[in-house]
Amino acid sequence: MPWLGVDIIRVTAAADVEDGVASTLASKNWIGKVLRNSPAASVGMRGCFLDPSTAQFIYGEAIVAINGRPVPTYGELQSCLEKSAVGEKLAVTLEDKKGDRRVVYLTLEDRPSP
Repeated sequence: MPWLGVDIIRVTAAADVEDGVASTLASKNWIGKVLRNSPAASVGMRGCFLDPSTAQFIYGEAIVAINGRPVPTYGELQSCLEKSAVGEKLAVTLEDKKGDRRVVYLTLEDRPSP
């Protein structure tokens, strides 16, 4: 099965309130963890994390499109990856908290054994 090397997290609107108003940051494919020696790590994808000194959630990047095709839900992202093959090159569009986007190009690898 093709592998990017990321864990995806969902941010709920309740957890994402700025100035008392839920923002549009919820319901995106936020990267929770980038695994070492993975295709995602090789292109510098940035994951979200909890800052231990402030207990504040720090946004990294969300995957918003694969090969130009929007993947607004986790199901669509998963489906797109399942239709891809190991060794296939993908253009992955990433978006940060501010809405700035960048495209990275990577080659899917086979999921390593545990």
